[in-house]
Amino acid sequence: TDSNKFAFAEGDLLQAAGLIERDVKIFRVGKFTDSSGRVSEWTHDDLDRAVQNFRDLRERNILPNIPVRRDHTASIKDVVGYFTHAKREGDFLLADFEWVDESAKLSWDRKQLRNRSLEIGSYTDNEGSKYSPVILGLAFVDLPAVEGLYRIADHHGDTMPTSEETTMETTPEGAAEVTPEEETP
Repeated sequence: TDSNKFAFAEGDLLQAAGLIERDVKIFRVGKFTDSSGRVSEWTHDDLDRAVQNFRDLRERNILPNIPVRRDHTASIKDVVGYFTHAKREGDFLLADFEWVDESAKLSWDRKQLRNRSLEIGSYTDNEGSKYSPVILGLAFVDLPAVEGLYRIADHHGDTMPTSEETTMETTPEGAAEVTPEEETP
């Protein structure tokens, strides 16, 4: 008999339990002003490099646990999840993440956690190799600098906009804090 015939991978069990969010929009191409007033323009190539760096650094166990937090902090006490996957689809950077905080998952389901701000920048490993751009984290915020990040239509009932649609025309504080760089290993 094959005892593993009906075995599930950990990711399958987490998905079945509702602890994995799939295809969450976290960033997009465009020109944005961060909380320090720096203007950065992000291209499809920048997002593709960020995805490739995410995969490479995760597979090499250099950055295996990219956090999702309640806010832009550097504290482990605010971590509510961890990235499991990233990809670019059209103008958008999408991510899957695993919830590790039940109350945050409930807040997401109740649509209390809506706006997101990607922490993206450069990373230098212990051997001196520099990677850029690198996904360094995701924070839930009140007013994101990157407009147009809606939740994808699913059981939450939200819609996904086209690349021309945005949520607001104000310049909010807080968002992608680092400009893209051309340097990759």
